[in-house]
Amino acid sequence: MRTCVLLGLFVVAWPPFAQIGDIESKPIRGAAQPAISGDGSKIAFRYRGDIWFVSSNGGIATRLTDHVELDQRPVWSPDGKWIAFTSDRNGNNDIFAIPTEGGETKQITYSGGNETATDWSPDGDWIAFSGRRDTPWTGVFVVHVRSLQFRKIAEDYLGLAEPHFSPDGKSIVAQRDGFPWTRPRYFGSGAAELVTLDLATGKSESIIDNQKQILWPTFSPNGKMVYAVSYGDVTPSSAKINEHPGKFVDNADRTPNIWKFDLNGKAQRVTGFVGEPVRFPTVSKGGTLAYERGGRIYTSRDGKETEVPIIAHVDSKVNATERMVLTNGASEAEISPDGKTFALVVGSELWTVPVEKGKGRNKDDAERLTDYPGVDEDIAWSKDGKSIYFVSDRNLNRRIYSIDVATKKVTPIWTGGDDAQTPTLSPGGTKLAFWVAGDKGGLYTWDVKGGTPTKIFDQPGTHFFGTSAGEFAWSPDSNWIALTRRQPGGTWNVWVVPAAGGPAVNVTQRNVGHGALGWSADGKFLYFTSNAQGEGFFILPLSPEDEDPEEVELKYEKPKDPVKVDIDFTNIHLRSRRLFDQGAHANVVSDKESGKIYFLVSNNLWVADYDGKNAKQIVADIRSFTLTDDGKSAYGLHGGMPAKVKLDSNVSVADTAFRAELVQDANLVRKSAFIEFWRMYNRGFYDPNFHGRDWDSIRKRYEPLLEGVGHRKEFAELLNMVVGELEGSHSEVGASPGGTQGGPSVSLPGFNFDYGWTGPGIRVKSLFERAPGTFKKTEIKPGDYVMAIDGVDIRLDENLWKVLHNQAGRDLKLLVNSQPTKAGAREITYRAISPQAWSELHYSQWVEGNREKVREATGGKVGYIHIRGMGGGDRQRFEEEFHEYKQGKEAMIIDVRFNGGGNISDSLVDVLERRSHGFYKPRDGFVELAPNDQMWDKPIVVLHNEDSFSNAEMFPYAMRERKLAKLIGMPTPGYVIWTWGGSLVDGTSIRMPMAGVYRLDGTPMENMGQQPDIKVPWSNEDYMAGKDPQLDRAILELKKG
Repeated sequence: MRTCVLLGLFVVAWPPFAQIGDIESKPIRGAAQPAISGDGSKIAFRYRGDIWFVSSNGGIATRLTDHVELDQRPVWSPDGKWIAFTSDRNGNNDIFAIPTEGGETKQITYSGGNETATDWSPDGDWIAFSGRRDTPWTGVFVVHVRSLQFRKIAEDYLGLAEPHFSPDGKSIVAQRDGFPWTRPRYFGSGAAELVTLDLATGKSESIIDNQKQILWPTFSPNGKMVYAVSYGDVTPSSAKINEHPGKFVDNADRTPNIWKFDLNGKAQRVTGFVGEPVRFPTVSKGGTLAYERGGRIYTSRDGKETEVPIIAHVDSKVNATERMVLTNGASEAEISPDGKTFALVVGSELWTVPVEKGKGRNKDDAERLTDYPGVDEDIAWSKDGKSIYFVSDRNLNRRIYSIDVATKKVTPIWTGGDDAQTPTLSPGGTKLAFWVAGDKGGLYTWDVKGGTPTKIFDQPGTHFFGTSAGEFAWSPDSNWIALTRRQPGGTWNVWVVPAAGGPAVNVTQRNVGHGALGWSADGKFLYFTSNAQGEGFFILPLSPEDEDPEEVELKYEKPKDPVKVDIDFTNIHLRSRRLFDQGAHANVVSDKESGKIYFLVSNNLWVADYDGKNAKQIVADIRSFTLTDDGKSAYGLHGGMPAKVKLDSNVSVADTAFRAELVQDANLVRKSAFIEFWRMYNRGFYDPNFHGRDWDSIRKRYEPLLEGVGHRKEFAELLNMVVGELEGSHSEVGASPGGTQGGPSVSLPGFNFDYGWTGPGIRVKSLFERAPGTFKKTEIKPGDYVMAIDGVDIRLDENLWKVLHNQAGRDLKLLVNSQPTKAGAREITYRAISPQAWSELHYSQWVEGNREKVREATGGKVGYIHIRGMGGGDRQRFEEEFHEYKQGKEAMIIDVRFNGGGNISDSLVDVLERRSHGFYKPRDGFVELAPNDQMWDKPIVVLHNEDSFSNAEMFPYAMRERKLAKLIGMPTPGYVIWTWGGSLVDGTSIRMPMAGVYRLDGTPMENMGQQPDIKVPWSNEDYMAGKDPQLDRAILELKKG
């Protein structure tokens, strides 16, 4: 009886927050990548990183896979007994299969590359997938599920993906080319084309290529139609420069829906959704469609669209609550005014830790001030040491707050809708200055006693991606602020503005870079780094000097009275001069006692005398610092540790130990990263009209899908879908670091496979020039048979890759014969080759083959150069090759096909635009044109295609605009924008389109690719036959003269 009473009392007293409560079963959000079974009774899908299946009518789902890494893209076998899927559990995407009624997961592919299963053959013997293997481009392959033999069906220079078998098993439908599926409204030459592939011959035939994305094709049950996601009407996107059209009005024909195409390309819309795109359609043998939309699974039959309600028993594989004890890795460290306490940013949270420690085991404990799963950073102490100013994105934009160190009460300072950054206290401690972004942006100040912030310098812009405002520094008397301002063309000048507001003055007025600002402690000079005549440290006298600057001997005298900075702006820009050659990179501080100048160079602490002499590094790995008033010490960030630096004759560094016990909810951190991403685009995306999209509405539509995220790659995929709504380039998102490490390295045997031979051994189809097998000592000939590698019998099956795993750079022993037998075979040994090295050999052979073809066709009168990329090394390579291959030529072909872009197109055009202005002739020497380096005034053809991206699209446009070249090939994809890269609070990597690129007529290059003067398609049939009609047409045009 007593026990019962106590138990009853215990239940009544149990805290309410710990009660289990009522069970609420609601349909999940975030189910993705559905696959309907052949009989239409079940649907497999991906959810929280695993493969599940459920009745087509909905209900409680069954989890099939349960792995810490990402399992995705389920595909049913025809008999419904197996589901193939793709997983990165080995560090790369391999194909696996799992029985649906219980049993062990089987690994199917082992190549070490990234391969995606998309379909089973009708007889259940083969799985179709896309990958590379021994090919330079992504092709379509099939693998036998029992023997694990594989064969290549087709390859294409634009790539092939999403292969699906026809019902009779004789052909495959696939995508040719194609922008990422997260951009389903994309329109342009890079859109996925619908093609069929003959399984017997590999021949490709185009069904439709209308520059509209056509995604996830799959045959209808009778094989007469193909279902795919596409659209009818193009959605408006990039606008002309300075045009700001309203938000577009969506409809069913603009929305990516399921369409059906007959084999002649005639199309008809099947679903009629508006807004949210349809994704990943599949079809049963009976004709029932299943697909994903908005994180929900739907079925459709006879025009009726039905949502499938799914209940899932969910349990996380890892603890959502992360407990970390951090003793390093601080990103900021600021010392309090009394020198007793460090404020730290650790794990995007604010902490304090004492400099002088007490006793006991807990002496290093840091006190946590903030508890917000997003980003708190950019800290500065108040003058009285009672508060810390900081920046946080806790209200959908970056705002400035103060936190009371004792009570931890947070008070907002800047509450505007535009982002703010870099709160910096004046030396007198009465004003806080900071940048504000937006069309009303600029430098603001705020009285620490309260009130409304005041703008003292107008500078609209984002301020976060090097596009507008830079750094600033208070004068020692708090009456002036020096700042850097970006000029057109990317250079920076130094301006000075009264802290109380008033006219600002450009005190440098030079078209070069300036930065690393500081003031002399006596208030006589402004310091900065400039790259005028090479980088150096400059001083700017604030008043005219009494004697020739070359004769001035700078001697520091410590001011006896409070410093008052007087500035004579008359011709001030003419007074700056180089003090010493080592430029500062940040954090320029002048010592009040000695006048010495302390500054950072590449995160190392340097010092120079007041007169600029004796500049030297004194401490390595200092990220930021402040000086004490007596100049004897500096406090700052040493690596990831707060530290004190003694500045006597024997400079020493003493780190301040800390122990920050950080407890975070991983789900809240991920949600904060989602908001951070949205917020960064909200402020930073180059088009304030967001290509006609409602950016806030997009956030509200996608945020609920966080429920279905259980893996870091799923989160990156979600963000790619979010930003994909904008239809903007250079916006890709990458998963945060982590996952299975140390997967098998990939190596190749050094020859191309003859897929017509199934064994024994592997028949050699061909070798690239300079491949290991092309040399006499290790010669392998086309038609030879490689019977074994390292003593293991081989054929074209997945066991081949097991032999080659982790062999790159090691010697391989190959048993080679002219007949498919070991008898009489010879053994040769050479180093295994990596896929990267194999690709280089293919590239070199392709370029040299093109060059030789041009030489032969023109009798050596036309030169050929391929520009592979638009980086610094590519610029140097271009100049070297152009000088070499222009000799004796009457015309040039410059090929930028398959060029991923960069930023050198302007400099290339400058080279090609040079014209002669005279002659040079030494005595008894030959006559040379002046200038004699790279000058060219003869005909040029530029080749470009669907795989010429970004700067490789700007280059042909500029060449035609300057009337330097004729353009031949195919339209470029319109992937043109200036970008910035960064990361989110959880480590997810992002890219940000920050500045648009426009033609002189105002049309955008983004989403409006460059059109050629002569359009020449390059079919898969021509490619497989070794033909290049674009190069042929370039030769023909130049031979015409």
